[in-house]
Amino acid sequence: MDFFPNMDLSFAQVQCLVRGLHTLAVTDGVHEREDALIREFFEACRPAGGPSYEDTVRHPFTIEDGLEHLRSAELRRMFIKTAWLLAFADGKITTPEREQIATYAQGLGISDADNQELQAQVKEFLLGKLSHIRNTSSLAEVAKQMKIV
Repeated sequence: MDFFPNMDLSFAQVQCLVRGLHTLAVTDGVHEREDALIREFFEACRPAGGPSYEDTVRHPFTIEDGLEHLRSAELRRMFIKTAWLLAFADGKITTPEREQIATYAQGLGISDADNQELQAQVKEFLLGKLSHIRNTSSLAEVAKQMKIV
């Protein structure tokens, strides 16, 4: 299974994802890594002459926005997975981030069990990126902090 299967997104879907991620980042104060990741994604997808990042995030994400633009279960799961990735970007997941992702998942029809599974997939993916580290005690500490072990 691909961590992120290849998906063609419309720019309206990209804007929806960006608004959702930005709204998540704001829940506990936007960290510079979070902002950089969201902006980079937006700029990579923005068509020439398209609206700016600032114009796009001016209006916060709503569940109705997600339901309108993320119509398939696959898109909704990808959004929640991306939200978990963003939550890990600053090195810690805060209670407001956890609650916001749970609200997103519930509103988009993703069960608590599926939301927890998506979070576990993200943790496994991130740990897999670190698997080349030979310092196993450091790797174990990272896993402990991510609450994987």
